[in-house]
Amino acid sequence: MKSILVLSALLNCVIISFSQFGSPQLVTSHAHSRAITTGDLDGDGDEDIVYTSYTSTFDKLVWHENISGVFSSQRLISSDCYTGHALEVVDLDQDGDLDIISDQHNVGGVINLVWYENNGDAAFVQHYVDGVEGLGDVVSSADAGDFDGDGDFDILISTSDWPYVKWLRNNGNAISWTMFNMSPTNAVSNARMEDVDGDGDIDILEIGSFSGGSIKWFENEGAGIFN
Repeated sequence: MKSILVLSALLNCVIISFSQFGSPQLVTSHAHSRAITTGDLDGDGDEDIVYTSYTSTFDKLVWHENISGVFSSQRLISSDCYTGHALEVVDLDQDGDLDIISDQHNVGGVINLVWYENNGDAAFVQHYVDGVEGLGDVVSSADAGDFDGDGDFDILISTSDWPYVKWLRNNGNAISWTMFNMSPTNAVSNARMEDVDGDGDIDILEIGSFSGGSIKWFENEGAGIFN
């Protein structure tokens, strides 16, 4: 009897936990997405949805405007974003609106890192991140933050080829970049910027991509020098 009561209590807890959420609301049934995130792309105070979407003919970067909790139809940003595994929304050029960082695989098989400049009304202009080479077959993640403490956004990426984690120093206005290689021993599926030790600068947190892969962090000793 006691076990029945315990089971009943557990089921009640599960029901209560699920009842805190409403029924799912469909945004689109044709996403085919590799990466998804949110951000206020149009500056109206609510979170829009942005994601990479692949089809049999081409891959694209799209967004849905949030209109009082109801999302618009798909709006195209770029039809040239294969493979589109990495995606980050950040005000990269610090002009007051949110830009987008993603990867791009061109016809020649070269992986590029690109960012889409928001001109202020959610119309985007594509820029290549210059000086980035040897990214491998896949860029699996991208993140942005101020590694070196100079007041602008740098970029952190994880890739399929060694060295698997790289960070890109923003030399000013997201126009010029310098790439620095980290040296993890195994392939990395995701790398993020976090102040792990709470000392006021941004460290690197990474997770391996294979079964049993380890989680590691690299301490930022200041100005983007990692231990």
